[in-house]
Formats: sequence, C-alpha cells, structure tokens
Amino acid sequence: MRWLFAVIGEARRSLSRDMGTFLGSALTVALAMLLAGTFAVLVKNASLALDKLKSEPTVEVYIRDAADSSTQSQLSDFLSASRFVARADYISKDMALFRLREMFGREMIAGLKTNPLPASFEITLAPSAYENDNFEMLVDSLKALPAVEDVGYVASVMPKLRAILRITSVLGIVASVMVLLATGFIAGNAVHLMVARRHQALHVMRLVGASGAFVRTPYLLIGGLVAIIGTAAAIAALGAATVIFNAFVIRIGFLSLSEVAGLVLVGLTIGIAGSYLALRKHLRI
Repeated sequence: MRWLFAVIGEARRSLSRDMGTFLGSALTVALAMLLAGTFAVLVKNASLALDKLKSEPTVEVYIRDAADSSTQSQLSDFLSASRFVARADYISKDMALFRLREMFGREMIAGLKTNPLPASFEITLAPSAYENDNFEMLVDSLKALPAVEDVGYVASVMPKLRAILRITSVLGIVASVMVLLATGFIAGNAVHLMVARRHQALHVMRLVGASGAFVRTPYLLIGGLVAIIGTAAAIAALGAATVIFNAFVIRIGFLSLSEVAGLVLVGLTIGIAGSYLALRKHLRI
C-alpha cells in the first residue's frame, strides 16, 4: 500500500510540473476519439435503420378492381406459400380511404363521390428476400398474377443501403484504427516530454535503489489518465451533440453503456501501451 501511495504521489508531482502538456494531450485525444465515436454512432444508426426497414411492410400489392374472388384467392394463396413473405396484411378499399382521411383530413376526400383507392396487401418480406435476385423474382411473380394491378415497393433500396453500411463500417474501422494509434502516440509523447524534463532525477532515483517498476508506473498512470480523460470528454461531447440533434433534427440512437465502457477501456489500454513504448524508447530503465 505504501508503494502505491508513493507511485501516486510521484505521478501527482509530475502532473503538477507539466499540467499544460497533460491537458493539451488530453484535448488532442478527445478530438481524435470524437471522430471514432462519430463513426460508431453513424454505423449503429444505419444498422438500426436497416433492421427497422426490414421489419416493416416494404411492398404493397394493389389489387385490380375487376378481380373476382377466385383471382384474389389465388393471390392470397401465393403470398401464404411464398418463402420470401413473412407477413401479408389485407387492406380493403374502405380501410385505404380511412387511412387517407386520417393522414390528410376530411377536406382531402370531401369531394369524392366514389372510393378511387384499390384494395391491397401490405407485405413484410423475410430476410431471404433481400439475398441475391430473390426480390426481383418475387416482384416479377406478383406482377404476373391476374389479380395484381401494380406493385409498389421501397425494398429495392436495401442493397444500396447495405452497400452504404458496409462502406461506412470499413471507413469507421480504418478511422478507428488510426485514432487508436494516434491516441497511443499522443499519450506516449506526453509521457516522453515529462520524462525528458526529469530524466536526471529519475536516474538518480534508480541509483539510490528505486526499482524500474516504481519509476515507470507513475508515467503509465499518466498515459492512461490522458487517454481516459480524452475519451470521456469525447463521449460527453458526442452525447451532447446527440441530444441537440434529437431535439432539432431527428431522433437517433446513442452508444449503449457497454459500448461506452468498451470505448473507454480500449482508450485506456492504448494510452498505457503508448506510454510503455515511449518509456522503453526514451528511458532505458
């Protein structure tokens, strides 16, 4: 316990002499980690949006007004049997008109003498529908049925969304690796500057019996502290930006508690590793 207090005291003395270097390094780490955190939030929300889109009705099959019960039954049987259809909800002409009225108000339909809207099926696709050319095959099959007037869909954007998500993920990984390397370098550089100013004093400590671990540990703590403070500041700034974005633009999700803890832990590890490498290179003890 006495050894630990002595190490903490040495770290505190080093910080008091080089507080400007410490704060500047922590701010630089914060800016770097803010970039990594932004990519993480972007990738997470893009993935959530894609999952939500998959779980909602993404295809509407409009039924011909002239379709008899037999052709409508054929369409219903086709949807029930298709492995690409997870759910199919029938929307009658009256229900479609009711939705229109609820969406735009009674004034929108006040002048209508007849209901011009077709009956339809709202289809939620199974995950397998988004693979290969399955979606195009399903749409072509639906259009070929005699009961179908038209097919409306947004699911065709899925491949593009997945491609964007993959590109964003790759960019995020590359940026995160660069940020982590920069974090280790910044923390190590801060430690190097502190050690350089006390180089002779540290060697004197070794001469009078201080162990290498005792000399190194305070600066490892400082490097880790630089990374933790910088990462925490980045997370706080990103959280504040998310709150503002939710209030004035559109609601987005933030990192979970486990993701935040993981980011801090990674930052701490990189900070200590960078400090250790700096000590090995510039302090041969």
